[in-house]
Amino acid sequence: METQLPGDRIRALRKRAGFTVREIAVECDPPMDFSSVARIENNNGYTSSTLMRLATAIDCEVWDFFLPDGLHGYTDLTTDQKAKVHSLIASLTADNL
Repeated sequence: METQLPGDRIRALRKRAGFTVREIAVECDPPMDFSSVARIENNNGYTSSTLMRLATAIDCEVWDFFLPDGLHGYTDLTTDQKAKVHSLIASLTADNL
């Protein structure tokens, strides 16, 4: 499976939510400069706080930015459903260690 950088996923999720770079920058709390969003989407660095602000503005979770393309439909799950998936994966991983 091909590795996808977080900026690529952020761009895809932003577009799917119907935001331009400028619009999502304003939606962040506190608002960000649009050039910062563009820099992040171009994989030129980010902080955990900027990722959290973007995730909140896009209405997703930060971990959504790091998911591989192969998980089609994952981003459409509710937060509770995602938590159940994470719990299941954690339990399966723990059993196989």
